Amino acid sequence: MLENDLLTLDRQGVVNLVEKAFSDMTPLEVAEHVVAPALRRIGQGWQEGKVALAQVYMAGSICDEIISNALPKTTPIEHQEPRLAVANLEDYHSLGLKIVTSMLRATGFHVKEYGRQDVRSLGELVKRDQINILFVSTLMLRSALRVKELRRYLKSLGCELKLVVGGAPFLFDPVLYEKVGADLMGKDASEAVTIAFSLSGGD
Repeated sequence: MLENDLLTLDRQGVVNLVEKAFSDMTPLEVAEHVVAPALRRIGQGWQEGKVALAQVYMAGSICDEIISNALPKTTPIEHQEPRLAVANLEDYHSLGLKIVTSMLRATGFHVKEYGRQDVRSLGELVKRDQINILFVSTLMLRSALRVKELRRYLKSLGCELKLVVGGAPFLFDPVLYEKVGADLMGKDASEAVTIAFSLSGGD
């Protein structure tokens, strides 16, 4: 139902479904377990030629607007190190990025949110901020494949860091993260938190 409302740009229908889900789940749970899967299916539909790119963009925009207002904004910071950042690599959606950012902040990590970046701008930000762990969210396969170029560019800048990827292309192909030179792949935002603790030497 949610997927159909998104594809037909029925914003009020989406609002009604999401608000109904809020009665049983937290905003983060709704974002991760209700909205994100619908967007992944829409992204897969685009790769299969069943969905227009404009529908992918509009579906992401609608979800961004609705979920962003519900996600927690601030939490006490407990972990200043390692230096974490999240980014969306050349996709016109930011929901996955926002979910991961909220989950990491909710568990006390200080996170820089870079938003949508291309390979070069992201590399420059990572170098400037001396990031230790970079989380990259993608929805489309072409963006996921650009991670390989990002890794090469980061290396050319002398950036030694852990590169963690996530998003629909990596769920559909579990070894894709290795092909593009990432260190790890997170299946969802909860796993991103586990990875952050693991790489930082925590529990």
